[in-house]
Amino acid sequence: MMQANTLTPEAELPRRAPSLPPVPLNADDEDDLDIAQRNEMFQYYEDSLRSIGEGEIVRGTVLSIDDKDVLVDVGFKSEGIIALSEFSDPTSIKVGDVIDVFLEKMENQDGLVVLSKQRADFVRVWDRVKEAHDLGQVVEGRLVRKIKGGVVVDLYGVEAFLPGSQIALRQVQNVDSLLGQSVSVKIIKLNKRRRNIVVSRRAVLEEERDRMKSTILKDLAKDQIREGQVKNITDYGAFVDLGGIDGLLHITDMSWTKRVAHPSEVLKKGDSVEVVILSIDKEHRRISLGLKQVSEDPWPLLADKFPAGMELKGTINRLFDRGAIVDLGEGIEGFVPLSQIGIDDLKRPNDAFEVGEELTMKVTRVDVPNHRLILSVKAWLTEQDDIALAEWTSKRNQVRARIAANPPVEEPVAPVKSGRKESTEDEE
Repeated sequence: MMQANTLTPEAELPRRAPSLPPVPLNADDEDDLDIAQRNEMFQYYEDSLRSIGEGEIVRGTVLSIDDKDVLVDVGFKSEGIIALSEFSDPTSIKVGDVIDVFLEKMENQDGLVVLSKQRADFVRVWDRVKEAHDLGQVVEGRLVRKIKGGVVVDLYGVEAFLPGSQIALRQVQNVDSLLGQSVSVKIIKLNKRRRNIVVSRRAVLEEERDRMKSTILKDLAKDQIREGQVKNITDYGAFVDLGGIDGLLHITDMSWTKRVAHPSEVLKKGDSVEVVILSIDKEHRRISLGLKQVSEDPWPLLADKFPAGMELKGTINRLFDRGAIVDLGEGIEGFVPLSQIGIDDLKRPNDAFEVGEELTMKVTRVDVPNHRLILSVKAWLTEQDDIALAEWTSKRNQVRARIAANPPVEEPVAPVKSGRKESTEDEE
């Protein structure tokens, strides 16, 4: 016995189809029927039409297939036609297959029953789709083909739409490479009247990421040393992936002894680094990291290594209005204030000095608490004889003339942006 289903999937009804007629319907036999038999035959036909109405699911048999349509016998006086494009896998359909179809119209202008395979599939799975949507369940779907704005997903045998923005956490460059794959998705939008189902893979991935973050946060603790990978670099620091959750490595926590102008001087994207967890805000999922804290603070030892009055040489790394940053080797930098640079009337260091130039200086003092090594060219000059002073002055005049003829493009020191106070250099 064949069964049918109404448009309302909440109440599944038995599929119905006409039972065998009490008299033969072969046209060759009609002349042998008496009036009573003919009336009984026509009454049967009318009853069969009343037993199945438009908007129901019926079962039919595939009679023929061409390049556009599928002809289906549903037990009416005429066959029904379905567009081949309504089948998710047209190559799998063959003559003789019994399929469920949706009765849209009893008869069109060509005398054929109007049927739909897609609507039958939609009604059949609507309860499952609606329940998954209402409960926020994760369901499996297969990526079928790419269309404008996204991908068509086979979900329980019906087509759903996966927008391009919902395919992954970040934009996917090659969507074609994903076609044919089964993916976990959430149903985020439904419209039964339009048979519209919208799904999201991104929602599933975000939940997985949040679960991973929560797990990692439970394991993290202040002062732990963790292995991470540099994920992104900004002007004020670097974001380090700790295995599913990012922490911020601030520019001021990158080096004990160097004044880092930009994080790219120390790190590059993709670098593996060991960092110390300085603080954790579990409520807002913010983690502060330190790179320099992996090793001991060297400044207490530098006071003995660079005693006041010690003469040394260094290379100018940076010049700015307050003075010059000098590289002393072994990752150590010192600061020469403008007042100690050796030229009393100089307004800006870059008017008489050049980056890369070597200077001879004396140590003024080591400020251990503030991590500053203060140097003085002026102190060194006071101990030089007239010949040495004349040579130094001559060189300065040559440099000043060269700079005046071809002024360099000034590169201001990048400001600190994350709320930490930038340490100021001593301007003795």
